[in-house]
Formats: sequence, C-alpha cells, structure tokens
Amino acid sequence: MSISLRVKEFCLLVMFAFMSLTAYSQITVHGTVKNDKGDGMAGAFIRVDSTNIITLTDLRGSFHLSIPEIYKNRQVVVSYVGYLNESFKVSDGNFDIVLRAKETQTIADVLVSTQKRLQSTVEVPIALSVIDSAKIRQTDLYSIDEMSRFVPGFTALVLNEENTVYGIRGVSSSMQESYAQSRVSVYVDGISISRLQSSYLELFDMERVEVVKGPQGTLFGRSAELGAVHFIRKKPTNEFSASVAAMYGNYNNRKVVGVINTPLNDNISNRFAFDYIAHDGYIKTNDGGSLNGKNTIAVRNSTSFHLSDKVDFNMVLDYQHDDSPGTSYQNKKHFSSSGELINDNKSPFTKAYLTNGKDLYTKRDIGGFLG
Repeated sequence: MSISLRVKEFCLLVMFAFMSLTAYSQITVHGTVKNDKGDGMAGAFIRVDSTNIITLTDLRGSFHLSIPEIYKNRQVVVSYVGYLNESFKVSDGNFDIVLRAKETQTIADVLVSTQKRLQSTVEVPIALSVIDSAKIRQTDLYSIDEMSRFVPGFTALVLNEENTVYGIRGVSSSMQESYAQSRVSVYVDGISISRLQSSYLELFDMERVEVVKGPQGTLFGRSAELGAVHFIRKKPTNEFSASVAAMYGNYNNRKVVGVINTPLNDNISNRFAFDYIAHDGYIKTNDGGSLNGKNTIAVRNSTSFHLSDKVDFNMVLDYQHDDSPGTSYQNKKHFSSSGELINDNKSPFTKAYLTNGKDLYTKRDIGGFLG
C-alpha cells in the first residue's frame, strides 16, 4: 500500500516538474536592426504582438529578447519613427532586420508673379500667401470668401456682387462711394479692379491666387496700403482637355462649371471656360419676397499665340451677368414699426422687415478685353 502511494507521489512530482519546465521555458531571440544603408539603428522599438514584452535596440542596433514558449509563432513587430514597420515570428535564432524609410512627400515649388516676373515663392522677400490650382481643385473653392479661410491674416466678406470687403491683418476697406480709393488692391491678370463695385468676380478655372500683405505701393499702386490680392486665371495650353462639374444643394442651389482647351496648331491654342451658379433667397421679407439669393453666369475665352521662344501673346474676352435678389442686413438693436426688437432671437436668418422685397435686386453686366 505504501509503495503504491510513493509511486503516485513520484508521478505527480514528475508531472508538476514537467509542467513547470514547460511554463518557464524561454525562446531566445536576438539580432540587429539596420536601415537600408546598413547603419545600426539605436532606439528601435521591438514588441511581441499583443503582449507587454518589449525592448529597445542598443547603440549598435542590437537587441535580445527572452520570450516564453507559450508565445511561439507570435509576431514580433519592429518600428522606428519615419520608417516602415517590419515583423517576424517568435522562434529561436538570430534576426537581421532592415527598415525602409517611409516615402516623403515633397512640396512642389510654386511660381508666382508678385514682383512682375515669374519667381519661386522662396525668392520673394515679402509676406506672400498663395492658393494654387491644386488646392482650389481639392477643396472645391469657387469664391474669394471661401478662399480667404486658407490664408492667415486675410479676410474677404462678400455681401453681394457690388459690395465685397477685403481685409488684411485685421484692417479692412469698405468705402462704398464709386470715387473712393480702396486700401487693398485687387488685380486680375495684372489689371486693377480695386473699386468696390467691380472687385468681385466669379472665380473659375483659376491658376492661383496671390495675397501680398503689408504696404505694396511700389508693386500694386497707391491702393495697396494694406496689401494686394492678385487673381491669375489659367491660360491655354497645347494639349487638348475638357471637363464639366455640376453640384446641387439646398435652397435649390445649383452650380455648373466647365472648360475645354483646344490646340488649333503648334502656335495657337484656345481655352473656353464657363460658370453658372444660382440659388433661391433664404431670407424672407414681410411682404412675401426673398433676399440673399444668387443668379450669375460667366464665360471666358482665351486665345494664346506663340510668336517665338520668348514672346507669347494672350487675348482674353470675358463676360459676367448678375441678376440676384437684394441683400438682408440684420441688426440686433433695430426695432420694427410696432416697437418689437426684430432680431431678438439673435439669428441672422430671421424675416427681414422690408417693403418691396420682390423689387429689391442687384443687376450687373461686366466684361472686358485683355490683350
């Protein structure tokens, strides 16, 4: 009887010893981490996936890990800032890991004409911000007030087609008289449109928008006390291309823009672009009309003549027709004829207490020739 008990005790002791040995058996993993040039990488982070088993490489890029047997075939992840992660399975042996650098995104050099000649932005010694065609295309920017949100220190408030307020570094110019001189110069392809009544144009098929801050009278005339805004439109190229985009939204908002570029021969190219935007007014008046709507169509035709390697002649014809409802101006302290505070709920979308709301409108036809 006692011999039988001793045999059982011995068997249990052997079993517990085997289980303990299995539980605490380790897998030794060691190796080096190098970059694609063969240099050891100090401080590379090494971790067994989904565990707290971690280590860092030493100054020579070497590492050593002891991993419990239960984690065999788990993934070991090697990472380093600026490099792609690499991984391998847990097993005994020496591992030489090579990390590849992540692809870096280079910023394309932008050419500007702020100083009346094409230069790189880094060569212009003044405070300059540029919104290029790539940014315009990626963010669907079609108005100057939307574009101004991407330029620090620059604001543009479009009240209507004949009243656009430009501001630079917190100072704006909003004198509405036709003879008033603006303090922010506005240019289109090198031509001044700084007067308040003509400084707003539909922005479509644009190459870039340059915003120059600070007094720039030497470059943009006496109106540039605060700075200048320069709109540069795309010119014809010698490759055929065509595109059309359409959008629709609330308040019956619809917009269609398109362009077709046609090379006529090796020396002459033509580019036709158009823009149509309209939406219903979203401010009601007390007589049944509506305000703050929009109805605009604009077309532009550009022809480029390549006369020689150093001489190009561009001819641009453009036309814009505006026929929009009037504009609502809300005042938090303005009282109606009955003595009630009109905008007591502090909302800019309350009904406008105006008469003849249906007869309030903005009509404008502008065009030009540039050669």
